[in-house]
Amino acid sequence: MKPITLNNWYVPDIEPFQAPEVKHYLYLIGTRSTDNVRVITSHVISTKGRIVRTNSGTLYFLGTVEKEYLDWMNEHNIDFDINNPVKIKGI
Repeated sequence: MKPITLNNWYVPDIEPFQAPEVKHYLYLIGTRSTDNVRVITSHVISTKGRIVRTNSGTLYFLGTVEKEYLDWMNEHNIDFDINNPVKIKGI
């Protein structure tokens, strides 16, 4: 399966009232390059560089990053590595 490019992507805030055991799920919001539709992915189960696999089995290539997300990361002193932009605790 060829990855779908996800542009203007970001990792949204996790709902603050979720149970702690649920908070390890990470998902992305972005625009699919194939049809320019804004999507919310299912949770990310693996990463390899800029390729992520979601629980639904979809592969995404992480293209451009949402500027406001980068600004937020800078404000919070979070390093951003374009070659490995999404890290999942435990994998």
